[in-house]
Amino acid sequence: MHALKLDNGVPVAEISGLLAVVDTGSPASFGAVGALAIQSREFPLASQYLGVDVGAINRHLQSPVAALIGTDILREFVVTFDLGTNTLVFEAGRLTPPEAVEVTDVMGVPVVPARLDGVDHSMIVDTGAALSYLVAPPTGADAALGETMDDFLPMFGKFRTELFQAHLTAGRSAGIRRFGVLPPPLDGLLRMLGVSGLIGLNAIGSGRLVLSLGGGWASIERAD
Repeated sequence: MHALKLDNGVPVAEISGLLAVVDTGSPASFGAVGALAIQSREFPLASQYLGVDVGAINRHLQSPVAALIGTDILREFVVTFDLGTNTLVFEAGRLTPPEAVEVTDVMGVPVVPARLDGVDHSMIVDTGAALSYLVAPPTGADAALGETMDDFLPMFGKFRTELFQAHLTAGRSAGIRRFGVLPPPLDGLLRMLGVSGLIGLNAIGSGRLVLSLGGGWASIERAD
């Protein structure tokens, strides 16, 4: 079990005495250290991915991290993000719970079925996103909130988005949630993948996300 905190909305865990962002929206891990030990296994780390290194991420965090853990490592475990107890747990395996939803691996990141205002969609479970995001604004009459927000995604950087609201159902998380709209080129990339957006941590609140990329399932439970 590892201590977990949110730093500027991003989950940061203490692992082997080092701080690391744990980002299910990144297919690759990297860091300022050569390797990271998890559950008595050592995982080598590249220094960067797609031109992004931890120095770029640390500009947006209060506490500097030594690494970002992406799905190339996370898929080796069943991973529990418990935002109520502020803990992160890696397990070798676990039986699929009855409330689990199917996870599809799309370009290395987890995609789950979701319903947005009653319409079926496919969305990425992205723990690197504090806010949930869509590739296009929702069209409901009361969707636009008339507000903007400055945010950042570890693999993209800082940007500003308009805010909207819509009813999201994903696993056991159901209710009106706030959404931003993804900036280019992220919006176009997700459209190419047939994905409608990102399920961020605001869909979980102080609840739990259990992710088994290797087993092809996830449990999403929200608590307010």
